[in-house]
Amino acid sequence: MENKEPSPEDESRAAIELWNAACQLVMRLHAWANVRPELFRIIAHQTFFWPAMVSRSKRRPFEVETDDLLEKIELGKNCPYRDDTQWRINEPATQFAIYLHAVTKTFEKQWQLPSLADEKSKRVWFDRACRYLDEIGFNWVQHPVLSKLAKRAEARNPKADKCKAIKDRLWEAYDNVIAVDRQK
Repeated sequence: MENKEPSPEDESRAAIELWNAACQLVMRLHAWANVRPELFRIIAHQTFFWPAMVSRSKRRPFEVETDDLLEKIELGKNCPYRDDTQWRINEPATQFAIYLHAVTKTFEKQWQLPSLADEKSKRVWFDRACRYLDEIGFNWVQHPVLSKLAKRAEARNPKADKCKAIKDRLWEAYDNVIAVDRQK
């Protein structure tokens, strides 16, 4: 049997079907979450985003309904990410900072980390995640994403310690993204 490339028509049809399915699922999610918000709070509390419909219309037909739903489901109530600073999810340092936080959450009990209740404990969490990666032989400078951070630091200062420059930039991102739980 021959494995041939899909035709442009096949790809267009697949794109339309994907768009259709996504619209139907988002509308069903929205409707169900409005009727039974308690079912979705466990998810919503832990994240900062929610699937929704958007429009370029100046009247923003979905905006008010979506805002109401986000209040009902309490989006981001216990989210580990800050909502009082601006950060970009597509920034490599931000993505790696989120990864570092996931590592520390995974080993939080085993490493006997302090409660993430203030800036000092946040730094302890960050440093422990970095030390773990060092212990398992992670190469900060050769990582395809992080190496770009090293090149930027080197461009500013050719004598810069690349590994330290990477960790310094990651700390900035971690500090900017990760929230502390002031209730603990």
